[in-house]
Amino acid sequence: MADIRFQFELMGNGYALSRCSASSEGKSQVVIPSTYNGKPVTKICQGAFGDAYGVTSIVVPDSVTEIEQGAFSRCWGLENIKLPAKLTKISSGTFTDCRKLTSVTIPSGVKIIENGAFSYCFALKSVTIPSGVTMIGMRAFSQCKSLQSVVIPDTVTEIDYYAFEECESLASVKLSNRLTRLIPGLFKWCASLKSIVIPNSVTSIGYSMFIGCRSLTSVTIPSTVREIGQQAFSGCGFSTFNIPTALAEISEGLFADCKNLTKITIPSNIKKIGNGAFSGCASLASITIPNTVTDIGNNLFRECTNLTSATLGSAVTKIGGSMFEKCENLTTVKIFGGITRIDVKAFSQCRSLTSFTVPDTVTSIGGMAFYECRSLCSVTIGRSVKTIGTSVFNGCWGLSSVKFLCPNGWLPIKINFADPVAVANYLKQRSPELHRE
Repeated sequence: MADIRFQFELMGNGYALSRCSASSEGKSQVVIPSTYNGKPVTKICQGAFGDAYGVTSIVVPDSVTEIEQGAFSRCWGLENIKLPAKLTKISSGTFTDCRKLTSVTIPSGVKIIENGAFSYCFALKSVTIPSGVTMIGMRAFSQCKSLQSVVIPDTVTEIDYYAFEECESLASVKLSNRLTRLIPGLFKWCASLKSIVIPNSVTSIGYSMFIGCRSLTSVTIPSTVREIGQQAFSGCGFSTFNIPTALAEISEGLFADCKNLTKITIPSNIKKIGNGAFSGCASLASITIPNTVTDIGNNLFRECTNLTSATLGSAVTKIGGSMFEKCENLTTVKIFGGITRIDVKAFSQCRSLTSFTVPDTVTSIGGMAFYECRSLCSVTIGRSVKTIGTSVFNGCWGLSSVKFLCPNGWLPIKINFADPVAVANYLKQRSPELHRE
């Protein structure tokens, strides 16, 4: 049996347990006395069990109304605990790093679960959050790797950053119907989470919300959602996704690395698409950007290796940097409207692209725009192009025909050449309005 020793401090009309020490030899159950020297024990102090390595079970008497932060932190042998009925909050870091704690029942009087209260409780499989809790703090259950399900009662109005991040076994979550926003990173890297229903009360979903939730195949988002943060669904497992009608922007990296995403419809309410929004969506076969989208970022479809066709709406004014880079199966790009720029590496390593017509509205083509498009046989360059970057056609070993619809009344010219870099040199020689960067 472990040797258990208590230390108490007089505080007002009662005592506080300031220290409990227990040797690491053998297992021990600790029952904290409800009185000391004829007065009630009302508080457990910060770090009180910091040296109690041999404690496996703790009973806290109902006389205790306050447990300070980190009171049971690093009780590595603690497997279960009975908390007092009069407790009103679980303080910051109360059970941090209690690696063997398997279950806990939070008393019905608790209103707040503070920051990191149960973080790094690797063995915690179940927790009952009572009705009456209004707030769950930052990283409250972070890295509870065995936690399988959680029901958040409707009394909860706020859950802080990363509250359930890296809960690897968490498969089921029921959210409170009184949440108005989902703070960033709540379920980040919850690799077992299969489905989520976001309540109708929610208007905002924070960044990195479900990043790395590779088992997440079903997401229900209400029409009330007006904002979804960067990378909120990056790396998720769904094959389709319904974008809410109140959303105006697809944020940066929102669907990046969703490798099972095969189909998505961008609705007419979308005005802007951020950098890398669909990058790495290896199963996406086709995409249409509607006429309402006016602003698109770079790397938009980079490494969408199964993408075969893309349609760009009439309001799109550029093909951004690396927009289609490494889209190995891309064969068709339909452009409607006033594209003025084709940026650096826009079509780099699109190895199935056989032909391309640069629209007359384009004035510049960035460096390496068609780098290593090995199947590219013919290119037509529109009559407004004034700038062509370096190495635009390097590695286009099959390119045999480049047709210039030249300015200043020139006739269309067809050139067959062995060295694709000669294209830029040719332009430089023929007109002072055209130059090579």
